[in-house]
Amino acid sequence: PEVPAWLKAVSAVELAERLIGGITYEELPFTSHALSAQVPAVDGFVLAPLPNHLFTRDTSAWIYDGVSINAMAKPARRRESIHYDAIYRHHPAFAGATIWSDDLGGQAQLEGGDVLVIGNGCLLIGMGERTRPAAVERLARRLFEAGSAKCVIAVAMPAQRSTMHLDTVM
Repeated sequence: PEVPAWLKAVSAVELAERLIGGITYEELPFTSHALSAQVPAVDGFVLAPLPNHLFTRDTSAWIYDGVSINAMAKPARRRESIHYDAIYRHHPAFAGATIWSDDLGGQAQLEGGDVLVIGNGCLLIGMGERTRPAAVERLARRLFEAGSAKCVIAVAMPAQRSTMHLDTVM
């Protein structure tokens, strides 16, 4: 309860820096009595940093008249999607934007590097190492129901690092 209270009191800039850069136990402005603070941690972080946060094309993808905020395949990247969800849902610059996704921690994983908008209401979505068929179906259903897309082509790819995303293959 102490960490959330502290973070609620800091400026927006500091909050963003802490959420992305992480927080070590030494940086806390109070002494934590939590068990995790009493046992030496391997990395010493209360909140781990997000070094991949700059790869924005993975966590979200603008598709015609809306944005897909994606459930990331790797656990280390899942908090990034929560950040983008908060930005797209609450920042005035995105007021009224259609958001195509939910269940950011679920098994229907999809990454933006697998989404290619090719025009005329059509898109390609790769399924390989990071994007799952269930996520492609879910997104396609939502796009079709909204009339935002006419055609979604699912592209099966080998589940290996060299073909991590469709945009890399293309």
